[in-house]
Amino acid sequence: MEAAIWQQLENHFYRSATFLAERLVAMDTSNENSKFVLATCYYRSGQIKSAYHILKKTESLKCVFLFARCCLDLKLYVEGKTRLLNVWPRPEVTDIILGVSSSSNKDVPDRAAVLCLLGHLCRGARCEADARKYYQECLKLSPFMWEAFEAFCQMGLIKADRERNPEEDDVDPDLIFRTNKEHMLRAPCTDIQNSRKVTSTSTPMFTRGEKGYHITRRAKNLGLKQSPISSSTQQIDHREKKRRISTEDSSAISTLDDDHCRARSPRDTRLSSHMDIDEEFAQEQQQSENDFDFETKEEKEIKNMEVHTEIMTLLKKVAKGCAYMSYYECRSALDVFKTLPKEQLESPFILCQLAKAHFELAEYDTACGYFDQAHRAAPYRHEDMEIYSTVLWHLRKDNIQSALANELLEFDRRSPQAWITAGNCFSRRHEHQNALKCFRRAIQLDPSFTYAHTLSGHENMANRNYDQAMTHFRKALTTNPRHYNALYGLANYFLTCGKRDEAEQHYRKALKINPNSAVLLCCYGKILEKLGRSEEAHSMYEKACQRSPRAPLALFKRAKALFKQEDFGRALQEAQDLLHLAPQEPKIHVLIGTIFKARGDRLNANKHFTRALDIDNQYSLRIREAIERPSFGINRQ
Repeated sequence: MEAAIWQQLENHFYRSATFLAERLVAMDTSNENSKFVLATCYYRSGQIKSAYHILKKTESLKCVFLFARCCLDLKLYVEGKTRLLNVWPRPEVTDIILGVSSSSNKDVPDRAAVLCLLGHLCRGARCEADARKYYQECLKLSPFMWEAFEAFCQMGLIKADRERNPEEDDVDPDLIFRTNKEHMLRAPCTDIQNSRKVTSTSTPMFTRGEKGYHITRRAKNLGLKQSPISSSTQQIDHREKKRRISTEDSSAISTLDDDHCRARSPRDTRLSSHMDIDEEFAQEQQQSENDFDFETKEEKEIKNMEVHTEIMTLLKKVAKGCAYMSYYECRSALDVFKTLPKEQLESPFILCQLAKAHFELAEYDTACGYFDQAHRAAPYRHEDMEIYSTVLWHLRKDNIQSALANELLEFDRRSPQAWITAGNCFSRRHEHQNALKCFRRAIQLDPSFTYAHTLSGHENMANRNYDQAMTHFRKALTTNPRHYNALYGLANYFLTCGKRDEAEQHYRKALKINPNSAVLLCCYGKILEKLGRSEEAHSMYEKACQRSPRAPLALFKRAKALFKQEDFGRALQEAQDLLHLAPQEPKIHVLIGTIFKARGDRLNANKHFTRALDIDNQYSLRIREAIERPSFGINRQ
């Protein structure tokens, strides 16, 4: 019955598998293996709590491992960690964990899987040091455990360059994804003795003849000058030559033998001769097949090495790019990603990485293009679409954003990214309550979705619900302590409350996480201005422009600073250049109008003030102040 259950699971007929598994457990309620099978059926069909309760009192490693997976999904981190650590040191499971496979323990997880799960549980339980240790051990055993590498990136423990922190024990992608035989794609615990055993008992794959020449051609195609294959071919040619000599000699001997033994029966002579030839030919054929079989294994080993090197090189590049992204070194990340092969560069995951890098650089148009390409390539992929909607929010592309939200919600209404996209649509139209409802729904679907909490905080700030905003920002930092956007939100909260020193501290903390953000540098410059540190503020604006020459906020702040210095010519030039990057931003039109007004050009001033009102009538009060003030009409908030 168990075989039938696994067959149903493999065919994704979970209801049938569950029905059979329940019958299996009913036969023997104390059998842990039966409980494991039933819990697996529950888990794969999405009944996490049912699997959790079935496995609660089990003791075998495979049962406890699945129980810990349930604890991870149910956010019972401490319980899962404790149970898994209780079975981890047991001597009877050591060989199984180390990866020795057999038919009796095929369902038992390997050591890397257990270490990765322990890392997840420790991270959820806020045991960062233990999580780091388990992730590190996991990646040493299996560089293909991408979840462990991603967790390292999110924790800020990956170094993209060996020169970053040479004294710190950071994880280096060059060491994880090294191209050597230790990480070959082959079964664990395979050694030379095992391979010899397999060779001696295996069925020959090739027969003598033209296939031998086929192997030689393929070896040449690999571009190898000196290889075991070529040397083996020479040995085979030598044996063929010896075989021809041997055949000629045997023919001569047979002739002499026939002359010498004419008294024997012709029938007996023919029969004996055929038997000798057949036996000799069979021996030679077996020897030839063994030679070619050995040659094939050598070729496969070379091919495996080439494939292994190619895979590791690919993973190393992707890992390095992601490592740079985790430190917000977006230019370096872009350089690495663009060295990938075309088919990888055009995959949705890499396109989204490119888009996020440009988003962090405040290059919203370029980011929008990559996101659009990724979405068209994989409309079923909702990951990172919340960032895409924020890009559209900045670009004021309301129609595209609305279409994206409708498409995502129609595809999957249980997608938190879809509800965030819908919330951004309402936010752009200043419908704050509706936006908050959408963000709240995203949080209900995934309480650990950091970005949903952050956007809820920003929306509450816009709606002047400051206490709720602070709560959401703090919750975002609880789910991800390195989420600089939440620190930026808290800084804005303190600035609104008049607590400038606290605001300056939080801006500085955010910059420590992401020192390359033009937006953060501008905001930090703004608070420095309010604290009377004008020179430091101007240096921040210049640094922001250097980091992101096309970032609208950085250029806006620099133009505004030039205007305050009454350098109207340069200020106007900067503002007009900025207008080409963000033609739908009303603040830029207000700034240009104010500069024209200061120069006495009221016609052009009114033209830009009117344009700002057309884009967003919420700026009517600000424009009125700009018109009434004699010189400096910009809102300095």
